[in-house]
Amino acid sequence: MCPEEEHYTSEQITLSKKTQKCYLDRIGFTFIELPKFEKQRHKDLRKLSQEEKFYYFLMHAPKSGPEQLAVLTQRDTVMRKAYQELDKFYWARRRYCSMRGNKNASAITSQS
Repeated sequence: MCPEEEHYTSEQITLSKKTQKCYLDRIGFTFIELPKFEKQRHKDLRKLSQEEKFYYFLMHAPKSGPEQLAVLTQRDTVMRKAYQELDKFYWARRRYCSMRGNKNASAITSQS
């Protein structure tokens, strides 16, 4: 996306096409290039910053083992909640409905 940027994050601003001036100085974008983050991969998850843990989570949560996820989510309720929400996408419909207390889980499963 930003080939001249070596780091995996880049800060971008908006400019007027006509004047090349920035009139929206309070609006900006941060692009995260996960493939570049992967190249700068860290071996010890405990040494990652909060931001780096989130990027690692985005890339690896679906295929991470319980030990890695425990390190990522152990003291962070936001990360734990994100993992729990992501995990729901991998549940079978019947399990999801039963966890939500839906008594018609079998009827919903048979419709899908």
